[in-house]
Amino acid sequence: MSIRTFIFCDVCNPQAIRSIHNADHFGRRISDGRAWYEGPIHEASKLGWVVTHEDHNVCPDCHQKGLERLLEKTEPKTKDDQAQVLMRV
Repeated sequence: MSIRTFIFCDVCNPQAIRSIHNADHFGRRISDGRAWYEGPIHEASKLGWVVTHEDHNVCPDCHQKGLERLLEKTEPKTKDDQAQVLMRV
């Protein structure tokens, strides 16, 4: 028995849905565009998959479109920022 490794795009497939359309080790669902890859991350990176500094996996299509920016955490506002907003109202 072997262990199978799947990588799912955190942008277009955050729910990790996998559907096989062919015998390849990677795929993109035709119906909704969700991407996944079967294999280790070093092989996926050779095919264009990217791992962000926050350990998110991004498929080649989403990376090409620059969509990994959607996964970036926003800076929490400080109390000073909130006070300035209240003063402007």
